[in-house]
Amino acid sequence: MPSLLPLTPIAAGSGRRVGEPAVAGAKAAMLARARAAGLPAAPGWVLPVGAGSAALRAGVEALARGDVGGARPAALGVRVGDGLREVLAEAVRDLGGRVIVRSSSPLEGDLRWSGAFASLGEVGPEDVSAAVRSCWASAFAVDPLARAEGCGLAPDRLGLAVLIQPELTFAAGGTARLTSDDTVEIHGVAGHPAPLLSGWTDAEPLEDDVERRVAALIRATYAALGTDHLEWGLTRDAVVLLQASHTLPDAPYKSQTMAGTTETPPADGLLAERGPVADGGPVADGGAVAEEGPVASGRAVVGGGAVVGGGAVVGGSAVVSGRAVVGGGALQGAAEVLARGRRVSGTRCVPGGAYGPLRYVRPHEPAPPGGGHILL
Repeated sequence: MPSLLPLTPIAAGSGRRVGEPAVAGAKAAMLARARAAGLPAAPGWVLPVGAGSAALRAGVEALARGDVGGARPAALGVRVGDGLREVLAEAVRDLGGRVIVRSSSPLEGDLRWSGAFASLGEVGPEDVSAAVRSCWASAFAVDPLARAEGCGLAPDRLGLAVLIQPELTFAAGGTARLTSDDTVEIHGVAGHPAPLLSGWTDAEPLEDDVERRVAALIRATYAALGTDHLEWGLTRDAVVLLQASHTLPDAPYKSQTMAGTTETPPADGLLAERGPVADGGPVADGGAVAEEGPVASGRAVVGGGAVVGGGAVVGGSAVVSGRAVVGGGALQGAAEVLARGRRVSGTRCVPGGAYGPLRYVRPHEPAPPGGGHILL
């Protein structure tokens, strides 16, 4: 298929290296490497970063005119050519007729970009082109633009590849992490893992056999790729690898930074000295949510200091109730945050939610000026 590359490290006949984030984005590149290593990742097709250059250019030009609100519509308005439209439709049919269309950014090797870009499920041959355009345009949504500003990154660095994979039906799914003491932390829910991954629900107890299979998968993934964190889904036949990433400082890898250099992540697993968390995510003492190391439901914090998943942030500083903070996202309003114990220090973040020094406010009392409040 011209324009599309199979989800393998090197696309046969083209020489294109799908295993390279600059070509396929970090997500697709890692899954291509996983498939080559024999790990249970779903097949797929990749539309390389360069295929979306016209949409990227349209959005950047709108920003250059000062039309921030028009950047995303400008990118969305770039049409997919007839030839590519048919190639995309054929790819969907090749994968069973129903797919998930996933953004894959070269920036996603940096955990601050976790969850920044769009993915669309239940896509058929007739609407795959629109889904691809939506992925391209998602680079110019408020959240990614705010993250780029917070990182000192020019908008023309927001080009995206697009990964097309079959839509799977899951009996359960979630996340797993291999810790520095070689234990495995597993979080999951019955059914599709999207609500858990998006922070809309809490983890549920899993059957022992499911936990054993997920633990075996993350150990195999670490051995093959050096990754210590993954997203997984349980189908009727297997535990499937949905995404893999690095958080451990002693993992055998180097992570890609914004400037294109490499460095090993800090010991707490957070990119703690890279500036504010985007879209209003809390920054306390250089990047952590709480002084003693935030944990959400026993899971390590990822996404540049944001809490992933539901549950409490332990360590004696803050508790996130209701909707969790996901991938550097906003606190979802002061009313969603409860605090006990010490004051949580912080620095101003880019606009988009609660930010700034977090202040104690009693329920039903007017919030003092200055932003960044937590309710007692």
